Amino acid sequence: MKSKNWVLGIAPVAGMLSYGTNGEAHQSTTSRVSKKLHKKDTERPALILAGALSLAVAWTLTSSPALGHGSMEVPTSRVYNCFLEGPESPQSDACTAAVREGGTQALYDWNGVNRLEANSQHRAIVPDGRLCSGGKESHKGLDLPRSDWATTTISPNNRGRFEFIFRGTAPHATKDWIFYVTRDSYDPTLPLLWDDLEAQPFCELGNVELTGGRYKLDCPLPNKNGKHVIYNIWQRSDSTEAFYTCIDVVFAEPGIVDWRPLGQVRAVNDLPTGSAVTLRLFNSSGGDAASHTLDIEDETLANQWPFELADLVNRESHLVQIGVLDEFGEISPVNQAQGNTVYTDVEEALSFQLDISLPDDDTGGGNSGNGDTGGGNTGGEDTGSWQASAVYTAGAQVTHRGQKYTAKWWTQGFVPDSPVANEWDSPWDPAVLEGQTGGDGNSPSWRSDIAYTAGQTVSHNGQGYEAKWWSRGFAPDTPVANEWDTPWRTLP
Repeated sequence: MKSKNWVLGIAPVAGMLSYGTNGEAHQSTTSRVSKKLHKKDTERPALILAGALSLAVAWTLTSSPALGHGSMEVPTSRVYNCFLEGPESPQSDACTAAVREGGTQALYDWNGVNRLEANSQHRAIVPDGRLCSGGKESHKGLDLPRSDWATTTISPNNRGRFEFIFRGTAPHATKDWIFYVTRDSYDPTLPLLWDDLEAQPFCELGNVELTGGRYKLDCPLPNKNGKHVIYNIWQRSDSTEAFYTCIDVVFAEPGIVDWRPLGQVRAVNDLPTGSAVTLRLFNSSGGDAASHTLDIEDETLANQWPFELADLVNRESHLVQIGVLDEFGEISPVNQAQGNTVYTDVEEALSFQLDISLPDDDTGGGNSGNGDTGGGNTGGEDTGSWQASAVYTAGAQVTHRGQKYTAKWWTQGFVPDSPVANEWDSPWDPAVLEGQTGGDGNSPSWRSDIAYTAGQTVSHNGQGYEAKWWSRGFAPDTPVANEWDTPWRTLP
């Protein structure tokens, strides 16, 4: 049986997200998956899930949303986590409520929690109860008082410090980075007020160089335990603009094992019978350090196979553990598609990747006999409008919001124009629009209802433009303060 190659992406995220009372994840007690450990898996062509190699891996910026200039990646900010969950169908109750309150656009604009007129007058500009949105109506869903926002467990290193990592989508000169933390008396079920923060910031930094799309911010951690909100302010020196970030964290008990996150396992699709998932570990020189393979003997949901893989690795590996890190230093896997992090406690600089191999499908793909007329789409077939319940295999073509797409691999339920951190995160390739020549000659007119990806060209009001990254609804001639604020490049 031949195997299909399936290319997906795993977002590198340091720190582990866990879910509180209303969205708590539970471990599975049963499994339909047979687990085997292989030193090598040479019989199957592997599918490489790129991007989870280490924190040093820089995501390409060509797929970033158009507005704004960044958010905290380590620990993961409230808005960035909801974006990673998926704006159209978030996994947690808190992010679902945020979308219900403020819509999906705020999550697509995850790097746009900013105020242009701040000029270091943060308390005057951002009102009480609106801190997490920066006082912006567009992001008001982030201000909802809830106790179940996804949290990241953090602990200081042996120097009592922690490296915060801010993902910057545009470089700016910095006046200061300011970090506050909530008082011990803070109640997350009440709106966050300025007086809920400690009077003095626990960390203040000046200008920091943007390296690989990241600002790395080394700070002492405050003497805190349990659940808190860290409030970060980034004030530019070349503008009055400032950015505001709420980060939901759990401070671990002092003296726990110094676990270091390598990245997060993020499942995108269910896996059919006969698939295999291999976690490959590499040493600092890029050589193979270990390999663990999970064989899938029955179709397994995207929120289940990461748990099964973690369970296998945690029993077999002396180098890494996978799951959720709690405040006591315990790591436990959870049944979530995007809820398990790879941790190590060894000194060597390890990295990892996941290889997924899929079985050959002699029937050309199917829908498990459920009778859905949208299923069973064979490669190369134009199947009309995209349907969430339909199964599509490599080569299947669909139309969504006026744009044609071609499936790169087996997929079901993944919206073709969903924003992704990297182009390999999506199972869909947008087709070249009719009349488009990749930048040469005439291009089709820009449309507000079509999602454009990097490299596509359009014409608008007599001018040609080329997309720099994913966008939808952003007019190419929209006035912006800086050229990096627009997803469009003006063609000569």
